[in-house]
Amino acid sequence: FITEDTVLSNRIPYLIYDSLVVEAGKTLQIEEGATFYMHNNAKMIVKGRVTAKGTLEKPILIRGDRFDSYADIPYDHVPGQWEGIRFESDSYDNELEYVTIRNGQYGFDFQPSDPSRSKMKLNNVILTNFKGVLFNAVNCNIEAGNCEFSNARYALLRLIGGRYRFLHCTIANYYMSNQEAGWGNSNNETVQILATYDQLDGSEPVIYPVEQADFYNSIIWGQGSASDIRIEEDENVHAYFQNCIIPNKNATNDDPNDPNIEAQLVNCLIHIDPKFQITNSDNLFYDFRLDSLSPAKNVANVLISQEIPYDMKGNDRFLDQGPDLGAYEYKAILTKNDK
Repeated sequence: FITEDTVLSNRIPYLIYDSLVVEAGKTLQIEEGATFYMHNNAKMIVKGRVTAKGTLEKPILIRGDRFDSYADIPYDHVPGQWEGIRFESDSYDNELEYVTIRNGQYGFDFQPSDPSRSKMKLNNVILTNFKGVLFNAVNCNIEAGNCEFSNARYALLRLIGGRYRFLHCTIANYYMSNQEAGWGNSNNETVQILATYDQLDGSEPVIYPVEQADFYNSIIWGQGSASDIRIEEDENVHAYFQNCIIPNKNATNDDPNDPNIEAQLVNCLIHIDPKFQITNSDNLFYDFRLDSLSPAKNVANVLISQEIPYDMKGNDRFLDQGPDLGAYEYKAILTKNDK
């Protein structure tokens, strides 16, 4: 229990057996390069505030604690190794930078909040390989730039009400089970933008207006039905996609028969494979950097890219014909940071 403002250093790794709880009104600061190994069913609960700021050279890592293998798959690639991270309703002003979080039951679970206050700012964050919903937010105010959200059995982003802004994000769902494993494949939409919040206690659903769900210079893709975007047919839902690759036309209003009249689409590529480097792997390792033939190359909005001129690997987006979509700028020759 973090009961006073606390700094957790990077001197040695942390092994969490039950839970790490940040109490209300308290701030947990995590140093660059810190590592957390989460035991089976362990979780993080944030009632106060977390600032976890790694660097390109010293990222922060949160993962399961097993180092052996399952059916020739390293447990570090197996989902469901620990529980997840929950941000309670009174938790605000959280900041994560250069943090990798993987292989739990769920990723981020943001409880109903006040969208006039910043819930979370994410920069250069990888959230990947979870057995449930990867990123669930209810009536929150969240900004994300240069982030990879990938591989979950259920939705990667479930946004219910609130305000959201995603810049240069790679949102890709290739979650799958190999023949020996038994945790199932994904059949949920990659992105869900909803106004209706079904309460767990079974009482009447609550309507939270989606004031803003903006996606710029991003890639939303996956395999099968896991690649789709679903936007609830509701006048309270407002979604906007600019210079993005998206899988289906549910997110556009240029079809007169599309009920999602509040969604807007500008300079997007629809149902065009972005061509990632590795999306089919026996040991469940994926590489969502762009292939040399990717249509995502050089087609990003330059003004938006100027807000984030360097990609997640530290590569300059303005050294070739133009910036690329997603969190990773294509490079023909791998640098030390790319390997």
